[in-house]
Amino acid sequence: MPSFEKRGRKTKAIVFINDKRQSKTFLLRRDAEDWAREMERKRSLNGVVPLPSHDTLASMIDRYVDDDGDWSNDKTSHLARLRRQFGHMKLSKLTTQAIVDYIIGLKLQPSNAQSHLSYFSSVLVQAKCVYGRTVRDQDMADARQMLSKAGKIAQSVPRIRRPEDGELATIMASHEDTERSVDLPEICEILNVFPIRVGELCRIKWTDIDHKRRMVMLRERKDPDRRVKATKNQLVPLYKLTSDGKEVDIYDLLVTRRQQYHNQDGPFPFEVKAVSNAMLLARAKAGLKGSFGETLHIHDLRRHAISTMLENEIEPPMVMLISGHSNAVTFYRNYVNLNPEKVRVSIERKMLAA
Repeated sequence: MPSFEKRGRKTKAIVFINDKRQSKTFLLRRDAEDWAREMERKRSLNGVVPLPSHDTLASMIDRYVDDDGDWSNDKTSHLARLRRQFGHMKLSKLTTQAIVDYIIGLKLQPSNAQSHLSYFSSVLVQAKCVYGRTVRDQDMADARQMLSKAGKIAQSVPRIRRPEDGELATIMASHEDTERSVDLPEICEILNVFPIRVGELCRIKWTDIDHKRRMVMLRERKDPDRRVKATKNQLVPLYKLTSDGKEVDIYDLLVTRRQQYHNQDGPFPFEVKAVSNAMLLARAKAGLKGSFGETLHIHDLRRHAISTMLENEIEPPMVMLISGHSNAVTFYRNYVNLNPEKVRVSIERKMLAA
């Protein structure tokens, strides 16, 4: 058990690790108690690890952003909020209760709180593994467990949204075509049948298209490891398919119909944010919501294209090659929403032909 001695206005903490006396003096008793508790906890690991540094979360976040800040808008905004509202906290003061109180005080929906806590944890992992700071990992694990049991954090419910009959056409008709606008109808037409990401479509250069083999090189495809993403280029076929009873040629949509813009870098040289904003404005003008009140996002077209290919009996590995998924769990959980009527037709066609 640790012991404490008064040294004037200061407090000296004393512990014994492997029969060796360790002591340290602090201005505040609670700092001495924190140090002693940490030394006692680390004793079970057969080693003495220093007390977590007095660096603030803000300083760790700043270094994290400087070293690797090319993230999604979601992660960037969460880390900015963490720095703004909790950045003053020192790593040495970061206890389970402090983390729990902070997350509860944000008053976020459980799924958003879960994301916020995950990004918070990523900062601590970076501080420990890259910057050499000592972090009490157990405090974050205990806080996560407490918040989960209290219902304050929870996994988000996967979206299952697909365009309903006539919905996409109505939204496209509401798009205002101005000199500064993106070509939203053409973008949606291709994403509705070609399940790549909006960013991948916008990054395609004319030189990435193999006209002879009807292929396109998609560059910097998404990967959990950002170092891999920088060199993850993949050749994908531009195929023909049947959609809503009509034959559609993706090569035609991507190349032939866009030849008039050959003076541009690529067929769709737009910013992803501009495309998303155009969809938002067109959707708002159309005033449409789905059967369950969910508005249609442009990313939902990716789910529709994937599900349509599976409904037409394209093997999942082939679909995953085109969509760029390497994780089957993510693929099936977030991007597969099959139409029961089309499944019935497919089953009957196969079973009756047997």
